[in-house]
Amino acid sequence: MKKIQYLLLITIAFTQVSCFEIVELITLKNDGSGTFKYTINFSQSSTKIKSLLLMDEVEGYRVPTLNIIKNKFAKIGETSKTVKGISYVKTESNFTDFIFTYSCHFTKIKQINSIIDSLSKKAFPDQEHQSNYFNYSIPKMIFTRIGDDVLKNYYNKLPENQRAIFNSATFTSVCKFEGNIIKQTHSKALVSANKKAILHKMNISSLIKNGNIINKQVYLKK
Repeated sequence: MKKIQYLLLITIAFTQVSCFEIVELITLKNDGSGTFKYTINFSQSSTKIKSLLLMDEVEGYRVPTLNIIKNKFAKIGETSKTVKGISYVKTESNFTDFIFTYSCHFTKIKQINSIIDSLSKKAFPDQEHQSNYFNYSIPKMIFTRIGDDVLKNYYNKLPENQRAIFNSATFTSVCKFEGNIIKQTHSKALVSANKKAILHKMNISSLIKNGNIINKQVYLKK
């Protein structure tokens, strides 16, 4: 999600934490409805984060308080509740292991794009926003996941030592389907043995530099 990823980029740059992972989980039914879950996991760096939170600044950047982080994350949930077709919105902030999770139900997967646009509009009101990260054709039963380079400019403006923070971070896209997978178009994505799920893991710095590496289509059995 664009807004979450932007906040993540800035927050990590501020706090100098290198070990983290993002997991995007989609469960999609044949009729196009389903669930979306987005988890940012800093548990491998929790000890370092706790130490950093005791400081006011790191390399000239203010370190956000737990309340600020929690409130910003909660606002993401509140904003997405206004999108038609989105329900059961939930945000969870675990400040012991530093794991943050957003989840919701949707009636059409394009509504996830609408959530992203709503969040981006609040963050960048002077810019046009029309995301197309997720799509699903019911007649053809084809799921599409597309990336972009929206974070590339922010990333390039960071000092080299801060860009290096993302080298060990990972992004994992998991999609579970009601129907069976016939084929998928990405050479590095893995299809489960039961043909009902696909997993695609990549390096976050590579994804920021080239959003197209996440692009894929999944063809389901009619």
